Amino acid sequence: MSSSDPVGPPADNRGPSFALVTGAGGGGIGSAVAHRLARTHHVLLNGTPRRLAALERLAADIRAAGGHAEPAVADVTDREGLQAALAGRPVDVLVHNAAPSLPHRPVHLLSPEEWRGDLEPILGGALNGVSLVAPGMIERGTGRIVLVSSSAAFRGTFGRSASYAAAKAALHGLVAQLALELGPYGITANAVAPSQVATPRALRGGRRTPESLGRQAAAVPLRRVGEPDDVASLIAHLCGASAGYLTGQVIRVDGGSSLASPTTMTTEMNT
Repeated sequence: MSSSDPVGPPADNRGPSFALVTGAGGGGIGSAVAHRLARTHHVLLNGTPRRLAALERLAADIRAAGGHAEPAVADVTDREGLQAALAGRPVDVLVHNAAPSLPHRPVHLLSPEEWRGDLEPILGGALNGVSLVAPGMIERGTGRIVLVSSSAAFRGTFGRSASYAAAKAALHGLVAQLALELGPYGITANAVAPSQVATPRALRGGRRTPESLGRQAAAVPLRRVGEPDDVASLIAHLCGASAGYLTGQVIRVDGGSSLASPTTMTTEMNT
């Protein structure tokens, strides 16, 4: 059974199996996940209204590759808007990837508005998505939920604010609770925590450059930074039938960068 196996056949001949991917229009992890899941599901590509053109291009690319996808435009912080975008379609897979691209602010200068700017889409958006799709999953007795966290949840970050690290860490507690509450209904809930991934957003606005990513790669045991598909392939596995006994976990996708720094190597290890 491959990592892209669907959760299972649609119940009661109800039609295609739907997957909702939030934050899908940026050309990074969400887009890669959508391409992967479109092999087995009809993917609903979520993004804010300003992402509509990007979502339409992504949907066209997926359809050209033989998959099924369509935009589901809504801000994840708007529960009623997200519900309208789903239009009653039965969602068997939820991948919550949406997160804003806010500049770093020192914690002592972080305003309440800036704090909510990360917390509401990352944590509130996860809750909105889960609350909308879980009832149907419970009724059908199957479902997969994957929340995209970050290495910032474990070790902080110099590139984002405290609100980002806190919101991503909160997803870990949410995953544990979802696994406990939804497990009896055949629903799994997990999180993935990537480290630096070479996405268009990482390179936008000068926050990262190809040169800085190259320097960062030197500190990774695998000697490269991540690619969106490194994360997407794991998420596709977690959404498949072969991961049916894996729940409540937070899995790091970091090329080993959470291990000892190469600067701690001894001379013998370098020879």
